[in-house]
Amino acid sequence: PSKTNTHRISLQLKELARLRALLTGNDVLRQEGLAQAVRFAASYRMRRSKAERKEALALLEEIIELGGPETAQIAILRDIILAEGELGEIRRDSSWNAAALLIQHVDSESPHQALAQTTLARTLTQLALHFPNDLEEHEISIESALEQAFYLAEAASLSESQPADSHAALGQLVLIHGSDEAYEDAEILFRVALDQDPDLEPAQLGLALCLSLQNRADEALVEIESLLKKGGRFPGLWALRAKLKADAGDYQSALRDIKRAINLAPEAGLYFLDAARIAELAGQSQQAESYRDKGNELLGKFGPLAENHL
Repeated sequence: PSKTNTHRISLQLKELARLRALLTGNDVLRQEGLAQAVRFAASYRMRRSKAERKEALALLEEIIELGGPETAQIAILRDIILAEGELGEIRRDSSWNAAALLIQHVDSESPHQALAQTTLARTLTQLALHFPNDLEEHEISIESALEQAFYLAEAASLSESQPADSHAALGQLVLIHGSDEAYEDAEILFRVALDQDPDLEPAQLGLALCLSLQNRADEALVEIESLLKKGGRFPGLWALRAKLKADAGDYQSALRDIKRAINLAPEAGLYFLDAARIAELAGQSQQAESYRDKGNELLGKFGPLAENHL
């Protein structure tokens, strides 16, 4: 781990110890500690990785064990954090697990409703982009999934809490429209999210993608390298850097990066199609064919359509 990450982890452990001390104090300290602990557990910095989610979940379980009228609300936040972990896997079953955890909370009038809505919006977007066959098997069209995702993200962005995640989720959905105007609008949304929460790595990755689509590769690479220094492990991060490296003619670096992406997300057909394009550019036709076959196998009838839009 980098010095930056080690310092961040050290600060988080100190904060967790402080919060636990408050929670075991008198009634006044307990109430103060409860509010702070919930905000801390819900923050992106405690949802960003498996290790940090584990700490956040342990803290929430301790609060639930203490009992009290807040238990039901804490359980909702626990489900959201569990869903965040499932969503990060970019796998079919994990994506549906995330949806199952979230769908029961998007209509609940709780302090965490907007975050539940936003996370479900991201889940539906992930299913539409990476697992369209699964949606079809559930008799859900891609268009319907994206429309519902937009509705949820917009509702969250207009809520009283307005989580930064909601602006990032909207930015991702706007990007799908694929026009210059969409890229400009998405950039605004990603920057709003980052102004609200500079720790929000999905927004920074979205901004990097947005910049790359606007032919601002140098700016996109700055955001990518920043994310890598923070320890970002998103498959999409490696896939985007691979694309930029390939566009610059650095095919060997691009191949290394895209292999990282498909190793992290072996069920995501789009990354295999990215790998096929890069391998073709690198003169590795046989490898490109293998990647293309795998991508089309994963995406089914949607594979050729997706390949035409890469």
